[in-house]
Amino acid sequence: MTGVQWVGIPDLLSRLEDKELTLLTWGVVDGFLSRVDVDDAIEAQLDLDAADPEAELPTSEEYLDHLLANGLLHRLPESTPKYRTRLGETMRLLRNLRQLFPPADSTAHGWWRHARTLVADYRLQVRPRRYPRRTITPTEAIGELIDLPGWTDLHADVLRRVVGDSNLARFQVQATASILTALTTPQLSARIVTAGTGSGKTLAFYLPALLDIAATAGEKRIGPHTLALYPRNELLRDQAREALRVVTGLGPLEGQAGSRPARIGLLYGQTPRDRDLESARDWRAWKRWDKGWAAPYFPCPTDDCHGSLLWADTDRTVGLERLACTACGFASLPGTIALTRESIAKNPPDILFSSTEMLSQQATNSMLARVLGWRGPNGTRLVLLDEVHTYSGVNGAQVGLMLRRWRHANRQWGADRPVMVGLSATLRDAGDFFAALTGAERANVEVIAPGAEDLAPISREYGIVVRADPISGTQLLSTTIQTAMLIGRVLDNDPGIYGSVAFAFTDDLDVINRLYDNLRDAEGAQPRGRMRGAVLANLRSPTDSQAGPRYADGQSWDLPYHLNRMNRALRIARTSSQDSGVDTSADVITATAALEVGFNDPRVGAIIQHKAPRDFASFLQRRGRAGRRLEMRPMTVVVLSDYGRDRIAYQTYEKLLDPEIDARTLPINNRFVVKIQATHSLLDWVARKTGADARSVLSPPWNGALHGKTSQVISVLRAVLADSQAQLELTDHIRRSLALSDDEVSAAMWEEPRSLMLSVVPTALRRLEAGWRPLPGEADPGARDRTPLPEFMTSTLFASLNTPDIRFELPRNFDDEPPPMPIAQALREAVPGRVSRRFGHAHASLRTWLPVPESGTDLQLTEVVAAGHGLGTWTTSTGDSYTVVRPLAMRLVSPPARIADTSTAMPIWRSAFEYETEALLDVDVPTPSIWATLVDTCGFALHVGGGPLRVRRMVIGSEGELAHQTGKRSPVHVRFVHEGSNAAMGFELDVDAMVLTGHLPIGGPAFLGSFSSSPHWRTLAFQRRVLEDQRLDDLANIFQRRWLADVYLGEFVSRSLSGGQIADVPGQLAHGHWANNLTDFLATAYRAEGLEEEESRMLRALSELSVDPLVRTVIEEHGHLLVAHDLRAQTGDLLDRAFLDTFANALLAGVTESQPDVSEGDLVVDVEFDKVTRDFRIFLSETSIGGLGLLEAVNKDYGQDPRSFWETVGRACSPTDAELVDDSMRDALRGLITPGTDFAKEVAEFRAAKGVTAMDAALERIRDIWTESDGPPDHLLVSAFAARFLRPGSSPAIDRVVSDLAAAWVDLESRLGVEIDARTLAYHASQGSLGFGIAPLSADAAFSMLWLRGPQARSQRLDHWHPYRRDIVVERLMLDEAVQDGAAVVDVTQPGWIVDYTDAIGRSGRVILRAPYPRRADLAQALREATVTPIERSGLRVFGRVSAIRHRRGQMDASLSLAEELQ
Repeated sequence: MTGVQWVGIPDLLSRLEDKELTLLTWGVVDGFLSRVDVDDAIEAQLDLDAADPEAELPTSEEYLDHLLANGLLHRLPESTPKYRTRLGETMRLLRNLRQLFPPADSTAHGWWRHARTLVADYRLQVRPRRYPRRTITPTEAIGELIDLPGWTDLHADVLRRVVGDSNLARFQVQATASILTALTTPQLSARIVTAGTGSGKTLAFYLPALLDIAATAGEKRIGPHTLALYPRNELLRDQAREALRVVTGLGPLEGQAGSRPARIGLLYGQTPRDRDLESARDWRAWKRWDKGWAAPYFPCPTDDCHGSLLWADTDRTVGLERLACTACGFASLPGTIALTRESIAKNPPDILFSSTEMLSQQATNSMLARVLGWRGPNGTRLVLLDEVHTYSGVNGAQVGLMLRRWRHANRQWGADRPVMVGLSATLRDAGDFFAALTGAERANVEVIAPGAEDLAPISREYGIVVRADPISGTQLLSTTIQTAMLIGRVLDNDPGIYGSVAFAFTDDLDVINRLYDNLRDAEGAQPRGRMRGAVLANLRSPTDSQAGPRYADGQSWDLPYHLNRMNRALRIARTSSQDSGVDTSADVITATAALEVGFNDPRVGAIIQHKAPRDFASFLQRRGRAGRRLEMRPMTVVVLSDYGRDRIAYQTYEKLLDPEIDARTLPINNRFVVKIQATHSLLDWVARKTGADARSVLSPPWNGALHGKTSQVISVLRAVLADSQAQLELTDHIRRSLALSDDEVSAAMWEEPRSLMLSVVPTALRRLEAGWRPLPGEADPGARDRTPLPEFMTSTLFASLNTPDIRFELPRNFDDEPPPMPIAQALREAVPGRVSRRFGHAHASLRTWLPVPESGTDLQLTEVVAAGHGLGTWTTSTGDSYTVVRPLAMRLVSPPARIADTSTAMPIWRSAFEYETEALLDVDVPTPSIWATLVDTCGFALHVGGGPLRVRRMVIGSEGELAHQTGKRSPVHVRFVHEGSNAAMGFELDVDAMVLTGHLPIGGPAFLGSFSSSPHWRTLAFQRRVLEDQRLDDLANIFQRRWLADVYLGEFVSRSLSGGQIADVPGQLAHGHWANNLTDFLATAYRAEGLEEEESRMLRALSELSVDPLVRTVIEEHGHLLVAHDLRAQTGDLLDRAFLDTFANALLAGVTESQPDVSEGDLVVDVEFDKVTRDFRIFLSETSIGGLGLLEAVNKDYGQDPRSFWETVGRACSPTDAELVDDSMRDALRGLITPGTDFAKEVAEFRAAKGVTAMDAALERIRDIWTESDGPPDHLLVSAFAARFLRPGSSPAIDRVVSDLAAAWVDLESRLGVEIDARTLAYHASQGSLGFGIAPLSADAAFSMLWLRGPQARSQRLDHWHPYRRDIVVERLMLDEAVQDGAAVVDVTQPGWIVDYTDAIGRSGRVILRAPYPRRADLAQALREATVTPIERSGLRVFGRVSAIRHRRGQMDASLSLAEELQ
């Protein structure tokens, strides 16, 4: 049979999977397909195949044999024919993973059942992959392009040669036309092409690029025609490899003998000078062979050949640039690739592959600056920026300003000619973003993207979210390791539709090294590891004893065996910032962000993510590494714990698997970034004035010999300081090169810190004049590394500014000295009691820590600080004093062998704040307003005002838990001491800040009302009291306390449901009765299946804790909070902290929303509270030395409109997206269970749909119905609804059960006076305690149908990670009143609304106009009328202005206020 005869396999496989998904999506993994099921699917496929009259049809048996032979269908090892698809069997094996290790007796019956379970449950999403249809033939494309200006027969010929027999997508033709047209326009034009990974974006750029390269091949240039810039070297190498393949196939540009081929080049850190290859030894990644050099640029471009490309000495010595494969015989055409920097300079390539970093680094280079366009026009016509969505935040702003500098330099004495083209994943507001990045006018930026009508379902993708077993006592990493072992073995040996390689991602160097070494150990690559060279997966071999019972339990991996993936160990590799390159022969590659973009290996079929990703855009990039061929079925597996962000991610798994990426913003005007790039621009100017490589001149000399043009640079710098004309010239250069306003230029030139005139130029001049000799008694941070002005310029565009860092002294058996680390990060990395593998990339045995005292708690600073200087005695607001040392170097040691890797500890931070009250720039708080009742004074401590805030951060010790190899655990309580006094390691910063002071009334502000007796506060107070009670410090860790609190709450609900007085329940739970059902509750609520108690270490530990008298006393004491009428007396201290934390975080959220230039980590908010006087201070400060310009901008905006600022803070306290989804989901359920509604009918249509097209149409009608009644549903709502009610197996019976659960959830919380967790609700429902059954759902299936609500939903907008505090408590409802701020609501659909409006806004200065969504036109008309209606107030005629418009649950609200209220 030929491959053509199996074209129906994808559809057949999907049909078989659909039969399984009815069970798999509900967590049932032991289902199977009968022979009848399989035959029916095959017959249905044969009917479709027969529609093609020329098709050669296989028989039913041939179809079945093909499925089985290729591992697409797996036959169960039973006599009766039973089958599972590869997906179905993989899910079964994944769900049944256990932590198997070699048993003492492998013949013992059921030995594997004593191993701990690793997976509690999972969520599965299977959906079609949608890609642009490629239906346009080359001839049709030429027909569409032929009318473009300058189109010739050569263009048509090149297009045919590039595209070959393939077809093009509509957006590729559009991009080609748009880019070629842009090349003919005189002004700066930009194009951004956005589409999903694998959609063909790259061809959308390189096709027009090659067309123009051929058309202009005769033009003389001193630079490349196309400058292709990438964010990472792996990506530029991968794209250059593909380009070499294309230009080799393209042949002569003009299509005839004698014309030259296209020429490419690579310029990055591994590109050598000619002299570098004169040595007989390796140079960097260039490897010396007997007769030549193996180039590190990329492997052989021939498919499935990974041979090295060799530059033979015989070619090199005669100047012939040609690479030949050492394996398959491939050879590049002579001259098609520039191999050295001299070659790039002398004969510029048509396409130069480089990075944004390299472009920046070479700005003043004597050899390459002119080629790259830094010294005037160089002939470059196209600039490509690939993966532009990765350029975000401060780093992206650096790239944006660098591109402005480059354009300014490139257009000197010439036009702004190059067309900027960006390639990006799907991006919201892509045109605005690309305009900000490139500096092009928005009107000249065109966005090209496939339309929804152009996308067709092609193949499938699998999204799996695994929740690790939280009560078996295993580490999450164990689950990820065993997941990788399995997933790596269910792929193909040869890259088929499932691929043959898996990537395993994590976000932490410590974790990546642990994962890599432990996975290698599991695969037998560590002879001295735990497995002693044995392969752990062999314990699941179907050829060993007890294979039948093991298969039934999911411990015999028959599918991998039949795929021939069990006959060898998997090869494990690692790619991180500590490694170079990618091992292309590996089966599983563990990776950090280094592999998020680039390395488009078509063999990659699976992505594994350890823990919830920190950034959804990055996660999408990771997922895009798999399935690069359209016919593939890529798999993504996310392994989550049951804690923190992971827990929320699991409950909102639909958002994880189908995220909506927020619009990217670039803080182009961030003062911090502007000053960095202004320093770069200064060097550009100096180079232009002197002809010197200014970066080299201002870098410490290698051998003490100053650069030859040092004297010229000194003369220019002296002139800048002394000559006003030179200053004006520099000022004008800064303004033009960075496209800054006069105010921004003035700040960069003169405002401290890091101003050009007062800091940068004097520092540079002092170093040059002193020959790099520091001042007496001082260390010069600029003299350490070969980087210019490290205090003012980052070493790379993506690095942090070189504030004084910490060096680490590692044990002697560590080979490499790690790079310096910013001090705040270093103090979190080096913690007494925390074992780290961060620096252990060289070998699995390498690990470090700061030691824990053998006895007592005191640790001398001299034991851990290798170098530092004293900062004196610091005192906190609570009166505690510490002798503080600022470490310059820290001494890490190897932990004793008896200490396990899982030992962990956290630093204990203290902070102090100082500012000059007289220097504060005071501002008013709007009156009347709710904020005026909270805040006494509000002001700004700014550098520009001469009075920044001094922030002092110090670590006084650590708290944690030591894990011993014996299994024993012991608490860690360490405190630093120095010369007999309490001590700390710390640092101080002078930063811009917003400072608020106030006085907190006893019991909190009046508007809290009855909050302290609400279910929300009772539950929160109980949980926090248990978590923070110091009596439990050496008995239970934070995780165990959470479990115990959950158990108590679960039993509290159970007893409350049994009848009787709720106030009596704590008494019924006394003497440990709350733990009577501990095992059953945890096993049912937190696992899809129960487990015998003796099999769980966590259950054993919790059971032991539950009978401890002190634990019982603490839990039961706090349990009374759940029935207290008003908790103000018992929880006043916690109420104060929660209120102030919530207020502070609302301020932070408000500032973040109001300032587009804010990036994550730019701001932090601190609270000081005097419990005696009840006075508080809130410090909202920047985190970088000097001013970022953020709070300067806030101060400016605040002065113009204070009420607008506080309205923004109020919006931060409004209901979150998750809360709105909760409301909308309950509304949708009511419509769904009501017979005869249009909504219910369309949902039924979707469920009955027979294909993707019918499903798409039904979903669109569902959205239309939603829109008509409540307004357009957002992405999160549709995704949440679809994941629960549109998945396979959903039915009206299940709808009714979920509706009952949702109603009971709200009712019970109100009736019992506590908030109920979704798991607790599902548990009690499964026990029949709610008065209705949940059949056909299990407890876990019921839990999977519920959505995020409660405290986690409410806190999403206000939760901010604080680097120096762990006890933050936020509750949005405490400031819920602030959202309304006393504003009256006026219904504009009622007659006489205008009178109500004028009365309300005249009375309080603010009002909310409201209309149902279907009558939103009435609201629009009302706003037009209201904003021009004069209001008489205090003898003035003033007008309302619109401050916010909101849409919630079918209502449209418009907030209006009087700005004049503040004057």
